[in-house]
Amino acid sequence: MSSPFEPPKNALYIILGEIQAIISSKKNNTRWSTTHSYEESPEINSFQKLKTILNSVADIQDIDSLTFLTPFLDVIRSDETSGPITCLALNAVNKFLSYGLIDTLDESAASTIDKVANAVTHTRFVGTNPNDDEVVLMRILQVLRSLLLSPIGSQMTNDTVCEILQSCFRICFETRLSELLRKTSEHVLIDMVQLLFARLPQFKDDTTSVSSTKRVKDLSTKDITTNNRRRSRQLSGNEQQINESSSSINETTLTYSSQVDDNDRPTAIDSATNAIPLTNTTTMNNENESGSINDTTSQTILPIIVPSFDESSSNILQTHQISTNVQAEKQSQETIVTQTSSNNHEYINPRGIRFTTASPTPGPVKDPLTPYGWPCVRGLFRFLTTLINNYDKNNTEYMITVGLNLLTVALEVGADYLANYPLLLSIVKDSLCRNLLSMVNCNRIQLFSASLRVSFLIFESLRTHLKCQFEFFITRLMEIIISEQLKITYEQKELALETIVQLLRIPGLPAELYLNYDCDLYCENLFEELTKMLSKNAFPVAGLTSTHILSLDALLSVIDHIELECQFQVQRQKSDSTSQSLTRPIPCGYAFALSLQNMDISRSSVPCESRHGPRLRQNRMTISSHLPSQDDLKKMKHDKKLFRQGTELFNQNPSSGLKFLQENNLLSNPLDINEIVKYLKDNPLLDKKTIGDYLSNRKNIHVLEQYVKTFNFEDMRIDEALRIYLSEFRLPGEAPLIGVLLEHFAARWRECNNFALANNDAAYGLAYACIMLNTDQHNTNVRRQILPMTCDDFKRNLTKMNNNENFDEGMLTEIYNAIKSDEIVMPAEHTGLVRESYLWKLMLKRSITIGEKFLHVPTGSYNHDIFTLIWGQTMAALSFVFEISNYDVVIEKSIQGFNKCARIAAYYYMSDVFDNLVISLCKFTTLLNNRE
Repeated sequence: MSSPFEPPKNALYIILGEIQAIISSKKNNTRWSTTHSYEESPEINSFQKLKTILNSVADIQDIDSLTFLTPFLDVIRSDETSGPITCLALNAVNKFLSYGLIDTLDESAASTIDKVANAVTHTRFVGTNPNDDEVVLMRILQVLRSLLLSPIGSQMTNDTVCEILQSCFRICFETRLSELLRKTSEHVLIDMVQLLFARLPQFKDDTTSVSSTKRVKDLSTKDITTNNRRRSRQLSGNEQQINESSSSINETTLTYSSQVDDNDRPTAIDSATNAIPLTNTTTMNNENESGSINDTTSQTILPIIVPSFDESSSNILQTHQISTNVQAEKQSQETIVTQTSSNNHEYINPRGIRFTTASPTPGPVKDPLTPYGWPCVRGLFRFLTTLINNYDKNNTEYMITVGLNLLTVALEVGADYLANYPLLLSIVKDSLCRNLLSMVNCNRIQLFSASLRVSFLIFESLRTHLKCQFEFFITRLMEIIISEQLKITYEQKELALETIVQLLRIPGLPAELYLNYDCDLYCENLFEELTKMLSKNAFPVAGLTSTHILSLDALLSVIDHIELECQFQVQRQKSDSTSQSLTRPIPCGYAFALSLQNMDISRSSVPCESRHGPRLRQNRMTISSHLPSQDDLKKMKHDKKLFRQGTELFNQNPSSGLKFLQENNLLSNPLDINEIVKYLKDNPLLDKKTIGDYLSNRKNIHVLEQYVKTFNFEDMRIDEALRIYLSEFRLPGEAPLIGVLLEHFAARWRECNNFALANNDAAYGLAYACIMLNTDQHNTNVRRQILPMTCDDFKRNLTKMNNNENFDEGMLTEIYNAIKSDEIVMPAEHTGLVRESYLWKLMLKRSITIGEKFLHVPTGSYNHDIFTLIWGQTMAALSFVFEISNYDVVIEKSIQGFNKCARIAAYYYMSDVFDNLVISLCKFTTLLNNRE
């Protein structure tokens, strides 16, 4: 037996002992009838045959793993056994896994472990009372954990892993179960998530393979959708399953031979969570071992595994709805083929003992099972992301808390590897960041704190790819800190400040904020605004509180980092000068001995931890190449200041703004149309109404023509394209100006869609009708006067508008229903959740436009610029806190801050900082007393 660790030498006796325990319990069970002898019981017969085999071999290596596992698995799947007997069988399987009795290097190892997992997830037993039944569920969780965490667990398929996870989620989210069982399930999930994400570097990102994801799609469809439709059906009696005939074992074989429709019967987990599986569906084994997948599923995206418990908390969350292919279903319904010899269907072990196997079902040869990889991780990651959606009413507070806890574990071990998988990174960029930022508005402290913890892990590791999301996050934290709304609690402000302190302590992050945002034309002065906010918040108005101290800590964290870097550079210069002096020629042996003696004395006088200078943490990100110089930064800051002034002028008068930018060489002279279009599209500070007025002006028609060419409306319905078009600017109030914008839109839309409709006039009329329909359906002033337009009215108004012919009625119906259910909202009219969604879409569009242009710098870069920016605010805050505080800890913190500012000023020869520092300190002495 080849395993990562050798099984016990007495493995045969371990198995025999487990057999004896189950047989004894079976005979003493209350359901054991005296009218039935043990020979008539299939389970007893199978164990007796297994005992015979075990007694005839010399070592566990002489038999196939599935041979001694099959009787135990049949007991686990049997719906006629009691809970205690099922527990004994589960305990035996768990022991076999723990002792490494299953050969990991055997050719059938993958099939064996898949069948074990299938049996455990489909455990059935006769229920007695809830407390005793939960003991079985607890044992199921333990075996599922051992399955995934054992060495052979790495050979399970994506489908099996997803089903194991789904089983755990079902138990975790079932409110009728005890708190102990649900918490146990949560801890089991934590171990599983930790393993899966820690293994990410070992997985290959093969987005072209679908054979490993097909079962996940079927699992989601079978176990979720149908459970929702059939939830109202209740199980009768005390049994936890529908009693059907148990799986029989062939009298001459010991192969796994469950019925084809065995998976269709309800399991213990189904019953405990009130979920009834769909009948007439394919079995797990069939789907796992189906070798041929129809080509139409090649684009299938792994769906999210959503636990299904009751009608109100079940959703199917898929990126694409893909219809089931008939041919693929037929292929997936092929029966399992037991691995046999190609000639005589016999198995001969290494010791020469022959085992006869069941005759295989005629059919094609199945491909080897593929071990699980990134598809199941992606399915899990997507599910966890949707689980923390605060706007989904189906997600309870407990579910969101579990989702955040599992995401924390996943990111702790796997955040650094997510960027290697584009599909996982796309989830982080959009869904995960959006749901986390929505959680920042949550007033429940536990959820708020957990969401900040997850956010920190994401932005610490993946900020290279999340430039706009990071800006969004810090801006939201600043809004919370300075907010005076009653719904923002004091504890929330504390947690937000602690997160900012933690962020600013990341090596190199202050310089990265300054470089990537303050020196970027189209970004806010994020670092400057952050330090201003912290300085202002450090000034106590009515007594010194923890928020004031945290704000001061945030400022001092930057100062500490700069001072440590300066100290490090000083120590390095000293060590360099010392090493240089030792390399000079020594005139005589006596002088050389003295020099060595002096060096030993100096080394012994320096503490061990400081001999090599202060400990300085380095930026763990890959340092970017071609970083800007000091002169480049000055020019970038100067240009940004002028750019902001030009933007303000443009919002007042577009001509004046463009002229100002030309005069300062920020735009070419004469104006380049493409340059203007880029300015209009990329500048987030421009007023949307001003953009609409500028584009609709007949004088700027050439700009409008180039502007509409930047949109790609391919394969979009005209109302869908119109939503995107109108999200960039606000329509002017005059009808002729609206007509100009819609004319060019209609022409562009037809160009992108193979010139659909009869002509441009037809497209223009349909687009204008969409605008009118949107006003009719959603403008409250209009609805007070007349009844809203019906679908027939909408179609009647467009009669013969397509070059004297009618538009397609199906298309018009879709347009009407889409606009009626979802208003086309102009940018200035967004409020609440609609506004947040709109801003998020704009942010995503910006992130696509700018790409991944986040620069990483070495520790200590641009410290002079950063200190120049914050020293005044920091000194003022230190002086104020030092003056009014009576706490020794705060006074000591302030004195240390003064000391470090002085050290930095000395290192950079900044005399003005020294002057300000002396004046500030003199206020607390009698040196500035007027009488003196």
